[in-house]
Amino acid sequence: MDGSVASARDKIDEIGQQIQTKQLIKKQCSAYRASREIVENEKNTQNPALYRGQHQKEYELHTTSKETLKELGVKALPKPEKLDAQIEKLEAEQATARDEWKKLRKQQDIHLHSENVEEQIPSAPDISQNQETLHPAFASRSNAVVKNNNHEKS
Repeated sequence: MDGSVASARDKIDEIGQQIQTKQLIKKQCSAYRASREIVENEKNTQNPALYRGQHQKEYELHTTSKETLKELGVKALPKPEKLDAQIEKLEAEQATARDEWKKLRKQQDIHLHSENVEEQIPSAPDISQNQETLHPAFASRSNAVVKNNNHEKS
């Protein structure tokens, strides 16, 4: 049971990493799109060096975003709506995995508590023992009770 709880926790963490990656891709795509227009406008200016100097931060953002997307394995910019749908799907999977983990965790706790209770409480003697196995002092009392009950019924 410990293994299944651990694997459920690992699944939650794995999905969380996927969500973070998709969110990072979305953020970098947004930054890339915003800065791409400025970079492309350099071609239409009379003084490209001056233009580049005026928009240095946008150029840095563009370069950084492009490199990050490349490191993440993004070759073509996905549409924001597509990324949002993927993120929502992963969040739903993570919620389901979290519910499963909680259920397994609760079962594990119940199992652990029942084992602790069994260790704390001594087991009851087997009451199906016959008269021969009883201590002689108890056997004679037991026989007397049985005789009394039989005598009262008649």
